[in-house]
Amino acid sequence: MKMMKLVIFLLALIISSFTHAQQMPPEGSPTVNVQKVPQPKSGHSKKDGKKASKISIGAGLGLANYFGDLMENNRFFSQPSFSFTASGYYAINKQFDLSLNAGIQQVTAADSKNTGSQFKDRNLSFKSSITDVTVALNWYLLSIKKHGFSPYISAGIGAMFFNPTAEGTSGKQNLRELGTEGQGLAGFPSMYSKSTIAIPLGIGLKIAAGKKVSVLFDFTYRFTGTDYLDDVSSNSYPDKTLLDARNPITAKYTWRGNEVGGETYPTNLKLPRGNPNNKDGYYTTQFRLVYSFKKEKAVKEKEVIPLPVEDKPDIEDRDGDGVADKEDKCPDLKGSAENKGCPLPVVDGGELIRASADSMTYCVFFDLDRANLTPDAFKALNGIIKQLEADKSLQVEIAGYTDNLNTSEANLKLSEERANITKNYLMSYNVPAEKIATSFYGENNPLDEVQQWRNRRVEITVYKK
Repeated sequence: MKMMKLVIFLLALIISSFTHAQQMPPEGSPTVNVQKVPQPKSGHSKKDGKKASKISIGAGLGLANYFGDLMENNRFFSQPSFSFTASGYYAINKQFDLSLNAGIQQVTAADSKNTGSQFKDRNLSFKSSITDVTVALNWYLLSIKKHGFSPYISAGIGAMFFNPTAEGTSGKQNLRELGTEGQGLAGFPSMYSKSTIAIPLGIGLKIAAGKKVSVLFDFTYRFTGTDYLDDVSSNSYPDKTLLDARNPITAKYTWRGNEVGGETYPTNLKLPRGNPNNKDGYYTTQFRLVYSFKKEKAVKEKEVIPLPVEDKPDIEDRDGDGVADKEDKCPDLKGSAENKGCPLPVVDGGELIRASADSMTYCVFFDLDRANLTPDAFKALNGIIKQLEADKSLQVEIAGYTDNLNTSEANLKLSEERANITKNYLMSYNVPAEKIATSFYGENNPLDEVQQWRNRRVEITVYKK
């Protein structure tokens, strides 16, 4: 079937041209890879305060086209009609979602519009309203969050309901009830069903139009389980006498050549009326809008005092600890001069991101897709080891994170490796395992929404028990 070959070709073209660009890491290279030792998970997982819901809804409007016995030479996009689809989406992960689709469309075709058709004397025509309900799996080939768009392919299964009609001298006529190919008569097949299976196969492009809205350009072909979408299938004509005995008007819709000066009814009954070897199908080309719900979820955090930001006014010593703000690493927390203005000693090599009266949290960073400690990480960890040796009351919490450039499963595994390698390094310097708690969160809780390299990190919290 030409249509099937075309759809398969388009799918192969998209997949073969697909490449996934990686963000370049910051300067620096890994130096030591400490042997990983499986460790029990501990700590408490924290969730993002704001997350995209897994549920989306959408609606599409466009054109519907038919493919079958009344479409001469399988002309693409010929004789279109309208199409409408309402959809609900459930996100499985960043690359896949499931959609439930309900569509209403109309398809039509006529021999009179097929220029040079070998069946022009047949002069048949039909129009059918189609209702379909399908479930489809959609695969997005790029990261929407990273690129802002993604081509996609989809495949599914469902059911469709149709009712072919034709216009006659007395108005619209339901064709199935007539039995135009002898259905229901002795020696002929029974009446065909007006419901059957539908197998949608689609391609499209999804574009982010805002935080909650996406625009889709979608082409979907439906393979069906019927050859009677147009009420035409048989490779011969039934005897007119048999048709007239049941209903005198049936023959007028089996052969309509007499309406354009042709013979009243074929004398050669072996003349092909249709092709029973190919099932009928239909396809839609739509513009769709999709709305994604957002949900807010409160996060209970340990109360901390944030570090200063650049736009805070320059006060000489606003925490009154005797350390000038320009020299104070914790200008909003009362500390001591030996601790650079913080309540606990400050280590070099890590980025201090949070501090409270009894805790300090540092970030050490990793290279892209790696779990190897860098020189700065060693420097920070060596400073923490000295603190733990000097003060036996101190404990450590380690939390691993990643950027968003891979799948959620791969990111979660990588964040666990980063947390474990950090713990293993501390243990290699005789820090007791019971003093170290680890957790890992993958791409959740990003430190920076723009610079993804800052999210390739481990957060190390040193605190008094």
